[in-house]
Amino acid sequence: MSERMIKYIPSQQDTGQYIGAIKELFGRTSFYITVINFFLLIVTAYYTTIRDFIPISFLTFIATTVLMVCVAMVIEYVVILPSSVVFQNIQAYKHTNPLKDDVKLILERLDKIDEKISK
Repeated sequence: MSERMIKYIPSQQDTGQYIGAIKELFGRTSFYITVINFFLLIVTAYYTTIRDFIPISFLTFIATTVLMVCVAMVIEYVVILPSSVVFQNIQAYKHTNPLKDDVKLILERLDKIDEKISK
């Protein structure tokens, strides 16, 4: 992004863990609701619309849908997930993170050990 656009983006705030915890739990539980909803939606779409336009059996339609979901999962795993991990790691390191403090302490101790060894 250009520097002019970045200055209009508000800075991120350290809000603690509770907002993130609620969002994480809601996101994890809505996965199960989404699976049920998706199945009901494809069954409804088949019986109300698709079978009139595309003459395939319900089993073929389900198999095609499962195949499309599998392809989407492979794309997600190969392309999207690595980028998401990098982004999350950058965000975790940027904000309050006990692991960051531990690594800083370890590096300081290593520097002291290097000084003693070099003498």
